[in-house]
Amino acid sequence: MGTLEGKTVVVVGGTSGIGFSVANGALLSRAARVIVASSAQARVENGVARLREALSEKPDLPGKVDGLVLDAKDLHAIEAFIVGIG
Repeated sequence: MGTLEGKTVVVVGGTSGIGFSVANGALLSRAARVIVASSAQARVENGVARLREALSEKPDLPGKVDGLVLDAKDLHAIEAFIVGIG
């Protein structure tokens, strides 16, 4: 299996469904940081909590999980999001 060691992975729509599985897979592939984004704060908080819980069950994985609200239909919001994550 490939590794994402040392990489930051951003998953828009990463709080549920396929996006959540992609975010979880990135953590399992040793990503240093996974950022999930969704249009609703409650979904972001829930997704981050679920990912952190899964990560806590695997203490050998180095990943950090963050979440941000993003309106993916707003170009200015996308630009600000990208600048904000550095």
